[in-house]
Amino acid sequence: MSTKSILKRIICIGSLNFLILSAAMPAQAHYAQIEVGIEQACIKKSGIHWRYKHENGKLYRRKYDYTNNKWIGEWELVK
Repeated sequence: MSTKSILKRIICIGSLNFLILSAAMPAQAHYAQIEVGIEQACIKKSGIHWRYKHENGKLYRRKYDYTNNKWIGEWELVK
């Protein structure tokens, strides 16, 4: 085999390896994007809302965490 023939084979094999490896890279990048999306989806939305009550003609409010089923703070006078 001549030097030209060997050089052509090396270039062809190298190019083929490059094409195979570069075709696999977008799949890895796509996997990373999906992984980030899953992490973001696992973050819970805040389930904290105001609860109201009337007592002795006055309106009170207090925050309630629906996610953890717990009261937050104390009742405060609104009107």
